[in-house]
Amino acid sequence: MRLFLLAALALTGCATTYNATWREPITVAALSEPGRAADAEGDVLWKDRGNKTSLTSAIDKWESAGSTDPVVLAKVARARALLADVFDLEGDLDRRDSQTRLGLDVATQAVKGAAPEFASALAEGRTMRLTADMIPSEAVPAVYWFAVHLERWASAQGVGTRLRYREDVQALMERVEALDEAYFYGGPLRHRGMLEALTEGRGGGTWAASEAAFQKAVTLGPAFLGNKVEWAATLCVQREDRDCFSRLLNEVIAADAAATPALAAENAIEQAKARKLLSRAESLF
Repeated sequence: MRLFLLAALALTGCATTYNATWREPITVAALSEPGRAADAEGDVLWKDRGNKTSLTSAIDKWESAGSTDPVVLAKVARARALLADVFDLEGDLDRRDSQTRLGLDVATQAVKGAAPEFASALAEGRTMRLTADMIPSEAVPAVYWFAVHLERWASAQGVGTRLRYREDVQALMERVEALDEAYFYGGPLRHRGMLEALTEGRGGGTWAASEAAFQKAVTLGPAFLGNKVEWAATLCVQREDRDCFSRLLNEVIAADAAATPALAAENAIEQAKARKLLSRAESLF
């Protein structure tokens, strides 16, 4: 089943707008002593993020620290993306979308703190496409998680909104790729592979470019099973390659999710995604 993302635009009506608070200033301040303690407690809980209770408690601790440090805010944004994945697998789409919106809001604050010149340019009405080169290398985590949440939020609103923000997300991911293509196990390349697959033909993407991006993401982040899951879910489905789809997802399921302890929770989720995708194969092809 091929999905023509651009062709669907005519069917969508008006797109929803995300009203980012770029005009509201943010002051990055050092954590208080209680704040540092809460942040450290959150870090400890994060190590056990495969447990949903520990994951939510880590977020609560980090947020209770009251930090405006973009490093801390980016941690919260990443954690909310993971929690959104958990709710998605549980079929709780309302809570999934709530986590995405909360993650988008906190990632906005992280970007403002980590890339103030970029945020000021956006506040003046300049576009992300024209100002992305103002993002410094230290802002990569904040910008990456902002882009992830923006893409997820826009997708949940419908094709029209996703198309409205496609260039923004693309500009941000391209900047992250230029600064650190290996960030989050090839994250920006994973996004490029997805976009190339979904815009093949009319939208300017190509399957060859998509495959090359996914292959590079796997090379840069071989321990992260999400690279193959995204590859299967987008490129394999778009070009109706069921053999590739099944091969990649079965490789993910057969992998040892705990082989890389730092990714055990994320990989367990990716394996669950792989099983869910395989169960839908008949409707996808």
